[in-house]
Amino acid sequence: MALSSLLDSEATFSQQASECGLSEPWITALKSNAVATSAKLSFAITSPGTVATDDQVTRFLNSMRPGVVATIADFSAFKRVLFESRTLMIHRFKSAAKRSEERRVGKEC
Repeated sequence: MALSSLLDSEATFSQQASECGLSEPWITALKSNAVATSAKLSFAITSPGTVATDDQVTRFLNSMRPGVVATIADFSAFKRVLFESRTLMIHRFKSAAKRSEERRVGKEC
């Protein structure tokens, strides 16, 4: 599957979140708040490449399910999903830059 498809697929995101141990109520909350893909999650708290602080993650999770406190397990699972999503997004940026550079170099020859 192409990297863009992985980043923009809601089904893949749900599967990834579940495999990371994020519970279904949190996955549903993300979907309900239109953060249902890795691409969207990558930018939801800070830009990829910028580490989100625990306070930023806590505020984000609190906004997803007001009145519900994330357990340590939910918090750590969410941080893993966030890390994996951002890693894929950064890889996408690097791949696009590499392709662009290869095209530029190819035109110079």
